[in-house]
Amino acid sequence: MNGKLLKQVRIIAGFSQTELAEKIGCTQALIAYMESGRTKVQPLTEQRILQAISDKGIRQEELFLISSVLKASKSNITAAIK
Repeated sequence: MNGKLLKQVRIIAGFSQTELAEKIGCTQALIAYMESGRTKVQPLTEQRILQAISDKGIRQEELFLISSVLKASKSNITAAIK
C-alpha cells in the first residue's frame, strides 16, 4: 500500500488521520508521513490499517479497485500531458 492509496481509503472509510492513528496504535504524524510518501507503510502497519478499514465494512477487493482506478487516472494524466 502506498501513501496515495492509504489517503484515499482512509477518506473513503471516514477516518481522520487522528482517528485512524488511534485505531491502529500509532501517531497522527506517522499517518501524515506515510500518506505523503516520506515514510513507507510497513507490513504490520498495513495489516492494522486493513483491519481498521475492514471494521468499517470496506472489503479488501474494494481496495484493489480503488488502487486500479488511481493507477488508471495517473496513466491518463501522464498520457494527456505528453
